[in-house]
Amino acid sequence: MAATMGLTNRKKEGIQGKREDRSYRGRLIKIERSIEEDAFGRKRSCHRFTVQGVLSQKIFEHFGDVSLDMRDYYRPGEKVVHRAGYNIPAKEKKDRLEKRICIECGELVPVGQGYCSYCGSKAW
Repeated sequence: MAATMGLTNRKKEGIQGKREDRSYRGRLIKIERSIEEDAFGRKRSCHRFTVQGVLSQKIFEHFGDVSLDMRDYYRPGEKVVHRAGYNIPAKEKKDRLEKRICIECGELVPVGQGYCSYCGSKAW
């Protein structure tokens, strides 16, 4: 039952299935942000990442807190890596002095901190 619940959560977050959810490298074409309401009427921020790989183009969606805005962190044309199981791509090349983004929740992690203080996962 837990495996079915995990797949249901992935579908809600934009990941369609384990077979389609593989690590993926590419170049960020665009990032869009919109505010959407869930089934309970709560507003959430939706980020859509369009990534162009060698042979295909993929779209990844992340739903988070309404105050979350990742458009300042990512720039179109940057090389990114989508890690299997997550829906926020990580930058392939990062400046050592730049904050990192948590690919689990989308919060910015200070320089030198390896884990997100908001959700506890590794900061890529």
